[in-house]
Amino acid sequence: MQKKIYLLLSLSLVILSCSKFEQIKDHFDDPAPGNKNDFTGANAQGEALKNYQLEPIPYLFKKIYNGDKLKQIITGYYNHGVGLVEGFDSLAVIYTSQQVIFLRSNKDTAASFTMHANGKPIKARASRLMRPGEPLQTFNFIYSNGKLEYLLMPDNMINDVYAKIQYEAGKKNISSLSVQNGTLDVNDKITYTWDHTKKVKSQFYADEGTIANFWKFLCYLNWLEELNGENLLQSVYIEGNDYPYDMIRKYSNHKLDSKGRLTSYYASETRAEHGTENEPRKWIIYWK
Repeated sequence: MQKKIYLLLSLSLVILSCSKFEQIKDHFDDPAPGNKNDFTGANAQGEALKNYQLEPIPYLFKKIYNGDKLKQIITGYYNHGVGLVEGFDSLAVIYTSQQVIFLRSNKDTAASFTMHANGKPIKARASRLMRPGEPLQTFNFIYSNGKLEYLLMPDNMINDVYAKIQYEAGKKNISSLSVQNGTLDVNDKITYTWDHTKKVKSQFYADEGTIANFWKFLCYLNWLEELNGENLLQSVYIEGNDYPYDMIRKYSNHKLDSKGRLTSYYASETRAEHGTENEPRKWIIYWK
């Protein structure tokens, strides 16, 4: 009798597992996962993205779509807050039943994401700095109340918390982000200040600062709307244990389109070691 009960329970678990797998598989047939109200690129000059090959700092990234499905993402640079770090990659996007995979031109995997049926990633394999030839590591996505709270790296025995995100109470605004920079055992902390009098439909800031290329790549993908904020961003304070050190970055002259999406802004920064504010840089955000 006990053997029969055990067999029935085992069969039930198999059926439940198959049902969950089919739910995820059906989700990826069409359309693509993620935020449909998507930005397609950002640059610092405001020049047309098609001219990127002629520009010294052409664009931060651009995304190419086939209908609603992301087909290709080209990263020109990763911006860590005090300058642009070269990171050119042209990545083709492949969809399987459970994964979204980003392939380099030599067919090496740059990153792969295992997705939940709700369109949010639950696991990734990528290098921390998104550079060719670097070993891929595992990132586990931990959510609380539907918002990303932790990115964990179980392979990292020194510091398994890659990122910790905290939010303002009752809002979709990040209050602070702690994320690993260029070294395995050091985290930068970013504190956010928002203008609660001004709501925004969608936004992207190219230079909130941190040497964390995988985090920036995740932000480029725009799969997690809670990372963008629901109010206009006024400033960020970056406490860096490594380069670029402590700084405050202020945002001004925000411009929104008729849909309430951020299309441009100016950013200026003051770094602790010389205390002077640099010339504001204008950023342009492009949308589908």
